[in-house]
Amino acid sequence: MKMMTAFFGNMLGDPALESISPTADISLVFYDTSESKEPFVLVIQLDDDGPIRETLAAQGMVRAKVGLWSLFAKDTELLKKVAASRDLWRIVSKKRAADLEMGIWVRRLLDERNRVETMMLEASEKNTKSAPEELEFQRDLLGIALDELFSIDTIMAGVNFSGETISITKAVKARKRTALAAFLNQKAGGEVAADRFIGPDGLLSYTARVDIVAFQAYFNVILGKVIDAASDDWVSRLHQFKRISDSLWAMSDGSIAGVVNIEEDQPVITQAGGSLVDSATFAKRVAVYNDFVNSEIIADFPVPGGSNSMFKMEFTPNAFDAAGEPIHKYRMEVSIDPRSSPVYVSQSGNGSIEEDLVIDTGSKSQIREFYYAVVNGLFLGTSKESDMFFLVDDVLSGQPLEKNLGKVFKNPEAALQFRIDLTPGLVMVAEKLRSSKPDLADTINSEVAAGNIRPIRGIINLGGGQIVLRLNLPVTTIGRWISMYGILQQAQATPSVKGP
Repeated sequence: MKMMTAFFGNMLGDPALESISPTADISLVFYDTSESKEPFVLVIQLDDDGPIRETLAAQGMVRAKVGLWSLFAKDTELLKKVAASRDLWRIVSKKRAADLEMGIWVRRLLDERNRVETMMLEASEKNTKSAPEELEFQRDLLGIALDELFSIDTIMAGVNFSGETISITKAVKARKRTALAAFLNQKAGGEVAADRFIGPDGLLSYTARVDIVAFQAYFNVILGKVIDAASDDWVSRLHQFKRISDSLWAMSDGSIAGVVNIEEDQPVITQAGGSLVDSATFAKRVAVYNDFVNSEIIADFPVPGGSNSMFKMEFTPNAFDAAGEPIHKYRMEVSIDPRSSPVYVSQSGNGSIEEDLVIDTGSKSQIREFYYAVVNGLFLGTSKESDMFFLVDDVLSGQPLEKNLGKVFKNPEAALQFRIDLTPGLVMVAEKLRSSKPDLADTINSEVAAGNIRPIRGIINLGGGQIVLRLNLPVTTIGRWISMYGILQQAQATPSVKGP
C-alpha cells in the first residue's frame, strides 16, 4: 500500500497524499461519449490549500465543487453534465471492497455494438479472399460472438495490497435472462474424488467441480446459433456433431484434478476425473468422435502446404494393458510445409518458391500422444505412457497419495482451484544453462532452495449469474522474479563459458 501511495502521490505532487481525506475513496470515472476526447472525471475529497489542486490545474484540469467533493476534468462541458448525475454519485458512494477497484459497465456500451461489428467486418473483408457465401457465414459467426460479449452486464476488478500478498479479484456478471446468465447461475463446487490420486508437485496443479449439464446446455445454445447460420451442406454435419458431443458430455460427472509439468519444452499432463461410463463405452464414444472429425472436418479443411503437409488424428482403443486395465491411445500428428507460411512468402522475393528458397523447406512432424483409461469410476489421462502405469496402480490400490491435491485445495465451494509453482520452470532453466553458464545455474538453484518463491494460488467461483476469479500473489515471489529477470537479462549479455 505504501508503494501505491508513493506512486500516485508523486504524480499528484503530494508524495504522502496528506491533502486527501484519509476516509473517503478516490474515483476516476470514464464515460462512453464521442463528444469528448478526454472523457474522464476525477472525484476526490481534498484540502483546498494542498498541492494537488495546483498540480491538476497545471495539467489543464478544471474543478467543480459538490459538497465536500471536488470533481476534476479536462472537458468543461462533460464536467457540467456529470456533476449532478445520480449514476456518478451512486458509483462514488458505493463502499469499496478493495484498495483499488476498476469496473466496466458493458451494458452501457450496447449502442456501440453495431459500430464494433461493422468495423470488425470491414477489417475481415479487407484481409480475406473468401467467397461471398463464406464471408456471410463469417459475419454470422461474428454476430454470435458479439451477442455473447454483450450478454455481459459488468466486469469488475479489485486489488488489495498487504504486507505479504497482493490479492486480485475479477468478477464478470451476465445480463439477466440471457443464456450466459443461466450458465453462470450453475451450482458448482463439491467433492473431487480423484484429487487424492494426483500429486501436487508441478508447474500447474488444479481441481475442479462444475455442473456439466450447465456446460452442455450453454454449448448447445451457441452451437444452435451456428447451425442456424450454416450453409445447407453443413447443417446435417453439425447436427451429427451435436449428437456426438452430447454423448461425450454425458460421460463426466463434472469433476477433475490434474497436474502439468514441462519436460523438454513440452507439457506433461496427468489428470483424473469422475466418469459415468465404463472403459468400453468411453472407447466407443471417443472412436465415433475421432471418425467424425477425420471424415467430416479435417477432410474438408486441407492443411496449408498441400501434399507436403499433413494433419492426422488416430484413436486406438485397448492399445495395451496396465495392471489388467485397458489403456486407450490418442495420437495427433501435424506436419506443415514451411513454404506455405506467410513468413516464407513475404521473404521469397518475387514470390516464386522454386526460384528463391529462403528457409528450410523440409516438413517437420509434431507428434503428441495421450493415454486414457477408466478405472474404478474414474477417468484417467496422461501424456506419458509410463505415467499411466503409475496412475492406474495408485487408483487400483484405493490408497491416497501421501502428498495429494486433496490436501492442497480445501475450498469445497470453488468451481476451480489452482496453484502455479514457478520453481520447476526455474530448475529447468538452470539445467539448460548448466554447461554454458554454471555460475548462473547455481544462482538460480540457490534461489529455489531458499524457498523464497512461493506458489501463486487462485480460485474461481460460479453462481448468482457471475464468475469470480480470486488470485493471491506472494510479494516475495514477485520480488524474486523481478530479481531473477534482471539476472537472466544480464546473463544474455555475458559470453557463455563452455563446460568441460
